Amino acid sequence: MFLIAIVLLTICFLPVLPRSVRLLPSDEVPASNWMSHLPLEVTRRPLSQIAIPGTHNAGSYSIQESSPTAPDLKFGLLISFLGYFFNIRLSDWSVTQRADFMTQLQCGIRYFDMRIAMRTPGCVASTSNSSLEVQSCFYLVHGLYAKRVDEELQVINSFLKTHPKEVVIVDFQHFYDFNASLKLAFKDFIKDTFRDRLEPYRNQIPTLSDLWSRGKQVIVMGYEKKPKEHEDGDSVLWPRSSIRQPWPDTRSPDNLGTFLSNEYT
Repeated sequence: MFLIAIVLLTICFLPVLPRSVRLLPSDEVPASNWMSHLPLEVTRRPLSQIAIPGTHNAGSYSIQESSPTAPDLKFGLLISFLGYFFNIRLSDWSVTQRADFMTQLQCGIRYFDMRIAMRTPGCVASTSNSSLEVQSCFYLVHGLYAKRVDEELQVINSFLKTHPKEVVIVDFQHFYDFNASLKLAFKDFIKDTFRDRLEPYRNQIPTLSDLWSRGKQVIVMGYEKKPKEHEDGDSVLWPRSSIRQPWPDTRSPDNLGTFLSNEYT
């Protein structure tokens, strides 16, 4: 199994977000299109051999004190009952990013970690309808509800239209309150959103050059493991087993640096 190694960056409390990056000692390029400036040799490597900056719970920037509790939160009903004060504390804990999606993209982020849940109770009954009707039910969550998934994915789409050589990996790590019909509706929604930019699952991790030649810019992950029905080039979502995400479980930047060095060298 091929593994994609992702460098997750928490940019929540950085005073200044980077607008340029130095790929080589003498070569500083805009962070918004750093992939298009990579050396030819690097663009021919599998994505698993490129360090790709990403954000943890990328959509949590939009969580507010008034946001309702989400299904991923333990004891959420109890906390909701206890009132507004607890929501203030929860919003402090839930927000891991302060930059919106467009800012993250312009600053070079190319991997988006997301968790989604249903927010409207009537959505389950409406799954026989078109994905356009269902997509308003999908919300990003991290303890509390953030923005709608379709709104955030359209931001990514808008960015990619003007940056044709940038590639984004969208990783839906968890689905809350999803049944089988909702998962099918979600796959249709992903296809409708990214259309020709979407790279279908393949048994081999692509290179940037591969993706550019096919006009593909988005890889979406969503399966917990490789389903039996997966066939090369035939599936919308990539299995999450395609990605390797070791968890350091530390708040220390020094310990994190040591951990990553040990894992990836």
